[in-house]
Amino acid sequence: MPQLITPADYLQKYTCLPLLDVRSPGEFTHAHIPGARNVPLFSDDERAQVGTTYKQQGREQAVKMGLDFVSPRMNEMVTEVQKTITGKAVVVHCARGGMRSRSFAMLLEFFGYTVFLLDGGYKAFKKHIRDQAQKGYFIVLIGSKTGSGKTKILQSLAALGEQVIDLEKIAHHRGSAFGALGLPPQPSQEQFIVNCLTQLARLNPEHPVWVEHEACRLGTVSIPQELWLLMQDAPVAYIEVPYAYRIQHLMSEYGHFSPEELSLCIEKLHKQLGGADTQKVMKALELHDREAVVKILLEHYDRAYEHCMQRNTHNKFYPISLTGTDSVAHAHELISFLPSLQQAHVRTRQTSERI
Repeated sequence: MPQLITPADYLQKYTCLPLLDVRSPGEFTHAHIPGARNVPLFSDDERAQVGTTYKQQGREQAVKMGLDFVSPRMNEMVTEVQKTITGKAVVVHCARGGMRSRSFAMLLEFFGYTVFLLDGGYKAFKKHIRDQAQKGYFIVLIGSKTGSGKTKILQSLAALGEQVIDLEKIAHHRGSAFGALGLPPQPSQEQFIVNCLTQLARLNPEHPVWVEHEACRLGTVSIPQELWLLMQDAPVAYIEVPYAYRIQHLMSEYGHFSPEELSLCIEKLHKQLGGADTQKVMKALELHDREAVVKILLEHYDRAYEHCMQRNTHNKFYPISLTGTDSVAHAHELISFLPSLQQAHVRTRQTSERI
């Protein structure tokens, strides 16, 4: 018989095994556990028919209909697993850990596979990662003006063994009017939530987690409420780098995009920039003066970020001037700054509680 494992078991012990999601293609596309492979028992239409039969005629008739749909494809499904998966141990799940996953698990066992069933399926997994987010992770936000290289610093922190959640990478969006340039389509809101909270659940609550200081929305998706609440209570390491460094960084990040791509993004900023500055940016773009484009836009984004800081009543900002010349040096500086930031944040919280 397949062995039942909890979502916590899966995250702690079994993520090295292939994860097979037997829900319908539509369910899988909407949202799935990161790393899962879809081996659907039913098409979307078949799933709807089985569900209707269950409601109108009962469980027995629904099971018979399901068998009629699945039986002709059983050999094909096993062959697909054999072709795409190495090894003989897998984890299987459906929506709630019911008939779909159990029947497929039994089928695979006939072919010699060791099968672990995710107890409660996708629904239980999603509840688990939401519950895990309540464990009081210590989030440290990295804030700065546009062009300071926060994303590269996060990557360098991760390479140095620090715990990091890169929200922009997960969202496929950089959080500005230029945020979608060169990136894949954004995930669904539910997929974004599952991806973020799965990553958080894999981290150790006893150690800091570095996250970029973001608005609550990145393109079409919003930061999960559980993570957003942690971020609102987090200190902000407000990094400062030279103005010339920021210009150089933005030129390297966006300079290779075509004038047509950039102008479409600039048009989105027309209301915030105003007519005069929009014309200046467009003229500079037309003259291929990318540095002038960057400087005008930086004035806009700097004002916007300063306004955001003034309105922010949740976070405490701790300035740190970075002196290194690249993201690795900046990451080391932030790690050195962490103990004093933690101490200052504790003192601030204690003072607030006494008041």
